[in-house]
Amino acid sequence: MKASGGSYIITVIEDTSTKKIVGNVVLHVELKFLQPSVKRGRLEDIAVLESLMDVTTILCKKVGCFRVSLHCKDKFVPLYQKFGFYIDEPENIMWLDKNYLQS
Repeated sequence: MKASGGSYIITVIEDTSTKKIVGNVVLHVELKFLQPSVKRGRLEDIAVLESLMDVTTILCKKVGCFRVSLHCKDKFVPLYQKFGFYIDEPENIMWLDKNYLQS
């Protein structure tokens, strides 16, 4: 990750009262091959509280992601839908609504 030139952004939330990590997510920002000015975000290694998803979607906008995707188990689909993700059935991928990223 260090050698990637900053394309991985790690977010960790700690409960300072208990000194325990309560959430983490990795945002991998990719430049598209055919459109190098377009960035795609891929969310990975998600262990999440709802407050972390708010931070993560804002971060995706800040770094200029045009598309953001994640893979998740079926039981987590309703959680991510609350943050603007929708499921693409044929690919079994959840995408963040483009309108959110461009607002």
